[in-house]
Amino acid sequence: MRAANFHADQADSTQSARLIQSVAQQFGRLDILVNNAGLTVAAPIDSEDADASALDRQLAVNYTGVVAAIREASRCCRTVGGS
Repeated sequence: MRAANFHADQADSTQSARLIQSVAQQFGRLDILVNNAGLTVAAPIDSEDADASALDRQLAVNYTGVVAAIREASRCCRTVGGS
């Protein structure tokens, strides 16, 4: 069994995609993707305390970065014959 450490900011789509590429390159293939990053803005959306930049970051981490990782992972899986 081999293990490696990788680091990326899930809010950055480019870093998310590069992370998947790095894993596939390091191990020769990609068999599974687990998106296990997420965050929640503490204030209700209609609150005066709701910070627009915090909401943008939440969207970037919880959606945009996830989609980027899934898209890149699907490319990697297709190249080795996965579905």
